[in-house]
Amino acid sequence: MSKMNEKSDNVSKIIIWLLVTSLVSIYVTSQYLRTSIGVIAPNIAQDLQLDPRQLAMLSSIFFICFASFQIPLGVLIDKFGPKRAMLGTSVFAVVGTFLFAYAPTYETLLIARAFIGIGCSSFFMVPLIIYGNWFSKDKFSTLTGIQLGFGTGGALLATAPLAYLAAQIGWRETFALTSYVLAAIVVCVILFVKDSPISVAKKETSESMWQMVKSLPSVTKTPSFWTIFWLNACGYSIFATIFTLWGGPFLSEVHGLGLEARGNVLLLMGLGQIMGVFVWGPMDRFFTNYQKPVIIGASSVLIMGLIFAFFVDMPLDMLKIWFFAFGFVCGFTPLIIAHGKSIFDAQNVGRGMTLLNLGNIGGVAVMQTLVGAILKAQIETGSKFIDAFQVGLFTICAIFAVALIIYCVPLVKLHVYNGCHFFWQEWARKNKVHDENLQNAQNSDTLNEPITLVKDEATDEYRAKR
Repeated sequence: MSKMNEKSDNVSKIIIWLLVTSLVSIYVTSQYLRTSIGVIAPNIAQDLQLDPRQLAMLSSIFFICFASFQIPLGVLIDKFGPKRAMLGTSVFAVVGTFLFAYAPTYETLLIARAFIGIGCSSFFMVPLIIYGNWFSKDKFSTLTGIQLGFGTGGALLATAPLAYLAAQIGWRETFALTSYVLAAIVVCVILFVKDSPISVAKKETSESMWQMVKSLPSVTKTPSFWTIFWLNACGYSIFATIFTLWGGPFLSEVHGLGLEARGNVLLLMGLGQIMGVFVWGPMDRFFTNYQKPVIIGASSVLIMGLIFAFFVDMPLDMLKIWFFAFGFVCGFTPLIIAHGKSIFDAQNVGRGMTLLNLGNIGGVAVMQTLVGAILKAQIETGSKFIDAFQVGLFTICAIFAVALIIYCVPLVKLHVYNGCHFFWQEWARKNKVHDENLQNAQNSDTLNEPITLVKDEATDEYRAKR
């Protein structure tokens, strides 16, 4: 009997290992594809004669389409289940990647990137929902860290390895190869991923698609939704704006680095983030809540961003250290995601999580496009690239600071309320003690008065009177 149980446990471990590996692998491709423009941006711009605004749009269109599809994706997840929703979008990812490899014009590249954005829109949130079905609540932020940590390996592949491969066979051939790898991973998802364990019965929803769409405003009324939404929108965006797009051109224009050298420096930021998500992931259990570690992490990101903005001309060796440290502090984002998931019930988790992801990815599109517009406007007025880049850095730091303040407001209100409540209780307690002392003093004075005997005429008895 024990041998049968041991064999069953081994089978369960293999099933879970295949499940997690498949879900992590498909997210690796999403991170690779969203980040890939950064290191080869100068090469694409040279091949197709693109200006900074066009280059920003080529990267941002991925995030725009990714974000735009979050609302229908949430409805599809809650209606048909996470796995089927992800397989449906993966078709767009495979086709878009292949089209990008052979796109002859800038317009075709935009269409291909739009397809890739729609295709990858489910590759992060769907795995998190599946983890929520398979694992206990206290392991969720750790699994989110694992998904982000190993998934960020895709972002690393889009730095030095992509630069090396693109230098050897060309960026077009590299993307063609990526489409074949992605197709193979989709097959693994089909074979090894289930929405939930076999022992958990599948819950069917009686809501129609239209009813689910109409219920979206009510999902946004969930307590704490908007405070989490805005910081989630900026938490990853400030990292992705530098790592996935503008870090490469900055290293090229300011420090004169070539393709492979740019990839090596960007690799440091990716490595820092991977280490960061594993360190930050379990911090909710250490602090016993989400808010405190989120505020510490976000404040660290803001400080590091301002250091770069003020010292944008720092030497390359110092810049390498900054790239790694910035990536590390940006690893706090699993805590925001875990905090977001904790506020939704099972019926709304698909729509709720994808709405939060809408802010996450939409924020990247806004920040990248905004920095591109700032660079173009500043350069056209005669500014140097480094000065224009500094203006962009201060702008995104200011946006991030506002989001952090919004997140902190409910916690500050709670502390103010608790403080006022404490002082009110202390004041009431002191007044009560004062009243009791006064009453005791009055009673003491009364007791010290002389006693006289008074005859009651009705009963002919004497009674004491003070």
